[in-house]
Amino acid sequence: MDCSVKIKDYSLRLAVIYRPPPSKANRLKSSTFLTEEFSQFLLRYASADKNIILTGDLNFHLDDPSKKDTVKFNDILHSFGMMQHVTESTHKGRHILDVVITRDTVDTVSDVVVINPKLSDHYAVIFNARASKPALPQKMSVDATAKEVEKWLNEHQFTKYTSFFQDYVGADILRLTRDDLIQICGLADSIRLENLLLSRPIRTVGPRLTLFMRVGSDTMYHAVYLEQLSCQELIQEIADLPEIVGNRDSISNICMQEPTSKIPLYLTDKVVRYELQDKSRFMVEISSDTKNEDNVRVTLKREE
Repeated sequence: MDCSVKIKDYSLRLAVIYRPPPSKANRLKSSTFLTEEFSQFLLRYASADKNIILTGDLNFHLDDPSKKDTVKFNDILHSFGMMQHVTESTHKGRHILDVVITRDTVDTVSDVVVINPKLSDHYAVIFNARASKPALPQKMSVDATAKEVEKWLNEHQFTKYTSFFQDYVGADILRLTRDDLIQICGLADSIRLENLLLSRPIRTVGPRLTLFMRVGSDTMYHAVYLEQLSCQELIQEIADLPEIVGNRDSISNICMQEPTSKIPLYLTDKVVRYELQDKSRFMVEISSDTKNEDNVRVTLKREE
């Protein structure tokens, strides 16, 4: 099961997973699940913009830290910036088989307890899920010295990269792009580091992305500066354009269209973060919403 829960302006992504125990009949292998299936599964959620909770029955004896599968499982969680919260046995065999997983930088869940309702061989795992925005992790300051950067990396479990970043000050590390982080840290750790850097308030070291936009047939462009690389930030900037501000409250959706395609693409945080290129030019087209005549649609047509 994979679903999204939204309460006002707070969004949570919840997934429930089940791994059957390996047997001769199903020919499943724990190594394949951990190194391929589970890693790919976590990769998808580690890069999600929402808070996440992953629960389910993995059929590992997670209470035994000496087991090879448990060691591998914990290593994979750590590499993706995740943590597992269940610490009591969840099965009549007295092992921890069921999990509650979140990012390790936020307190999304609390008060995790296990009870036995005597309905099956598994017990019930009960926890409280946060339904309000948590406090931001300690941010990386633009004014941080090289020593403070090293301390921040150690506190956030990036110790193995401190030698590479030994001469970096705060402004240096805040200017790194996603491609830079992947090259330095690898895919899994780069996602975790980028999520931490993106969680900070707006920076003062200059915009991460600059776009140029003109409205309709106008030949003059407006500069739009993005700091947080989020869909909501871009929508707000577009709504503030002088030619559009009168329609701000009636905008139903915003799409993007490539010059070689007639297919509009809905804007999401991932589209803004990974598809928009710095210094790109767009023509902003306003059209009536066919589903609601009181609303308007905005299409960003990229110009070559």
